[in-house]
Amino acid sequence: MFLLAVLLQGQLLGEAEAERSLESVRWEHRVLAYVVSSEAERIELEQALVRGAEALEDRDLLLVSLGEIELEWDRSFRMSAEEKSRWRERWQIEEGVSQFVLVGKDGGTKAFQKGELQLELLFELIDRMPMRAAELRDREGRTEK
Repeated sequence: MFLLAVLLQGQLLGEAEAERSLESVRWEHRVLAYVVSSEAERIELEQALVRGAEALEDRDLLLVSLGEIELEWDRSFRMSAEEKSRWRERWQIEEGVSQFVLVGKDGGTKAFQKGELQLELLFELIDRMPMRAAELRDREGRTEK
């Protein structure tokens, strides 16, 4: 029994550190894919995310880097270099400029943004999505019972 528990624990830890794909989070999370152009921009972005952490979590938003610089963020995942390259090419992302791509829970590309991330605009866009509206209705229905 102990050996099984140890094996399962090792498997779970390994999965947490494994690289994932956008397809693996489809229907569970929205994704904000990003490229930041410098360490200074990474720090600024992390600070903005800390200020908006509750709203990011409420909207089931995960982050994933498409570039070399990755955020230190608990609601993020990593992709293989090949997967990053494939998505950068598909979305025509340049590495020298900070850019963001919002991917909906359905896996569809919802928005692009260059430069500094405008979190409030991102939240407004998400809140207008039909799936988000349904989530809020479901949540309200559960709290009324």
